[in-house]
Amino acid sequence: MTRTLLFLAGSLLPLSMACGRGGPPEGEEGSGGGDTGGTTGDTGISAVLGIQGLRGDATVADAYSGAETLYYQDAETSTDWCTITSDVTSVDLAVPACDSCEWSFTLQTSGSAASGCGAVDATAFDGVMFHYAFAAGEDGYGTLAYYYEGGGWYGSYATASFDAGAFTYDWPIAYFYEYGQFE
Repeated sequence: MTRTLLFLAGSLLPLSMACGRGGPPEGEEGSGGGDTGGTTGDTGISAVLGIQGLRGDATVADAYSGAETLYYQDAETSTDWCTITSDVTSVDLAVPACDSCEWSFTLQTSGSAASGCGAVDATAFDGVMFHYAFAAGEDGYGTLAYYYEGGGWYGSYATASFDAGAFTYDWPIAYFYEYGQFE
């Protein structure tokens, strides 16, 4: 069986570069599909439900230094199909105020590398700037907050924790369909 990944339901770049993080630019639709998977007639092309998200870890004190991975994975098995990992560091720019947050930073990506993504140019992910913040919860977990220009801070659906300067998160952003040719 040969499987060729064809990301027809959405491209790699727009969601990850959207308005800071976590959604399509205003006026555009996000990734996703309208069917429930299965084959598409006599073509032999099958649709498999996938998840697109961001996960990362960083050391956070007076600055932010870490890595973030944009992933596309099988929704049933959590197997990554395609990942783009970038170094993420804070930059010395003004950060919008986040009064209920433990910290907030303006961040920038660099050193991006792709795995399993075909001919994707990972360097296109370098130089992206966005804002992240963290609001603590009662159990050591909390909210990864992201900032939309003109909209303010929003909490994500991420699993996020911050303890003794170590920050980790996993943020499944959207469902999409991966179309593969099975022989």
